[in-house]
Amino acid sequence: TKSYEIQIKTINDRMVTVENNVILSIFGSDGDLIDQILEKNENNFKPNNLDVFTLKNMKDIGDVRYYFFKFKIITITHIRLNIYIYIYILN
Repeated sequence: TKSYEIQIKTINDRMVTVENNVILSIFGSDGDLIDQILEKNENNFKPNNLDVFTLKNMKDIGDVRYYFFKFKIITITHIRLNIYIYIYILN
């Protein structure tokens, strides 16, 4: 089994707020991790945040090829959303 560290960096835009959990799917050379829930708490996904999540005891998917994520946002005036995701294999 493997553990994966997921780092999500949001931009400094106070007009954009993520409303609920982020759902992440990772596709690798040897398999996929589909619909992994990164649970939101009061401190996650705020403007200019770096949020770190660990997916433990997951199957080995080999080299990460690509990923996508789903989430719902609330915005007051406009949408300018930049989120950077970094995925690290821990073991």
